[in-house]
Amino acid sequence: MNILDLDDPSTWYKTYKKIVKDDPFGIFIENALSQKADDELNNIFQALENRVETIESEELLSFRQRCCESFKKIYTDVIAYHACRPKNVQSYLSEGIIPADTKKLIEEAKIFFNDEETVIKTFKDIMGQQYLDHGSNKIGFFMSRTGSLEPGYSHYLEYGSELFQCIANRLGEKALQKLSNQGTPTLFRCVIPVSWLDEFTTFPMLHSYALSPLVQFLTRSRWPEKSDDFIRGAFLLKRSLPKEHIID
Repeated sequence: MNILDLDDPSTWYKTYKKIVKDDPFGIFIENALSQKADDELNNIFQALENRVETIESEELLSFRQRCCESFKKIYTDVIAYHACRPKNVQSYLSEGIIPADTKKLIEEAKIFFNDEETVIKTFKDIMGQQYLDHGSNKIGFFMSRTGSLEPGYSHYLEYGSELFQCIANRLGEKALQKLSNQGTPTLFRCVIPVSWLDEFTTFPMLHSYALSPLVQFLTRSRWPEKSDDFIRGAFLLKRSLPKEHIID
């Protein structure tokens, strides 16, 4: 088992340094890193971070594909983080993480807030069928621990369910306070098999995990002062996560 942890450079820095060194495109990367201007390096960054169909350079597209293939050969699993606020943390550790059932959450929200009218109206106004299709029977994960703690995503630990938070926002400060007092803020560190990254996700994630360390490696090589920059990204898993996949 070889696990990629984006928060831990020891699991990827030397590996990606070797990938760049051994790849036919490596000489172009070394040249870009050695130049004073950032133009060529920025072109490489764009090819690694943008959608495949936007890449015009065949050399960069081939390099990107080879990196993904190397990733699949080297790593068996990746680390991902699930942020939540469960009433019973132990149930997650004993049963695993179960995909959200949005219809069930709506019924629980009616009871929790004791305001069926606001719950139904909030769901129709803000979320509706699109949210039902998007979030139901799926589990949300962050690619990195530091990314999961960004201010824009901290609400999962502060309030738990997005649905409950939207309802509480409409009901006011007392409802938000009540919600923030429920459950235990928890960040589960989990192991996701590489084979699941495309098969069981709502959109392909393998390339994101495969290329993020490469972007970080190039960033550190060019700008050592940015070594504390962290990798952002999130995805939805379309299956349950067995308890054996929860590390802590």
